[in-house]
Amino acid sequence: MKKTFVLFVLILTNLLAYTQSDYFSGFYEGYKNGYCQNKIGCWSPTPPIAPLPAIGIIINYQSGYNAGFILGMKDSEQADKFQNTDNNNNGRYKTSKSEDVDFMYKVDINNVYALADALKKLKGRAIALQDEKNYQEMLDLSLKGIKVSPHDPELLELCGIAYVNLQDYSNALSYLKQAIKYGADDAATLRTVVNDIESGDYQSRINK
Repeated sequence: MKKTFVLFVLILTNLLAYTQSDYFSGFYEGYKNGYCQNKIGCWSPTPPIAPLPAIGIIINYQSGYNAGFILGMKDSEQADKFQNTDNNNNGRYKTSKSEDVDFMYKVDINNVYALADALKKLKGRAIALQDEKNYQEMLDLSLKGIKVSPHDPELLELCGIAYVNLQDYSNALSYLKQAIKYGADDAATLRTVVNDIESGDYQSRINK
C-alpha cells in the first residue's frame, strides 16, 4: 500500500511539473507576441518570470500563452508611453493602438472570464464588419484574436470567411479547415464551402 502511494505521488509530481513547463512555455511565446503586436521589425525583451496562475485557472500551454500575451501588450504600452513622454516635453501620450487592441490589453491576465468576454466583444465587432462588407478590417481584427486564442473555431472561421470574400482562397482553405478541426458549430456548412473552393465551383459562381 505504501509503495502504491509513493508511486502515485511520483506520477502526480511529474504530471504537475510537465503541465507547469507547458504553461511557462506558452507564457514565454505569448509574451513575445503580445509585446510585438502591431509592431513591424519588433524585438521583444526577455520575457519576465511567469506569474503563478490564480487558483482555479487551468494550467496548460494556452492559459500560459494568454497570460503572457496580455502582459506583453501591457509592457509594450508602458514602454511606448515612456518613450513618448521622453520625446515630448508636455509628457502627453497618444496611443497608436486601435480600440479593439486597447480593450484586449486591459484584461486581467488571470481572469479567464474577463478574457472570454473580451474575445466575445472582438468577435462581435468582426461580425459587424462582415455585415458592413469591410472584410479587410474584419480579417485584421480576427487575426488579433487568433494571436490570443489560436484554436478558437469561431475566430478561425471569421478569418476564413474574410479571406473568402477577399478572394484569397489559399488562406481561406487553411483557416476554414482549422475551424472544422477545432469544432466549429457549422462544420457541415464549412465543409461544403471548402469542397466548393477546392473544386473551383465557388470561384466559377463568383466570376459569372
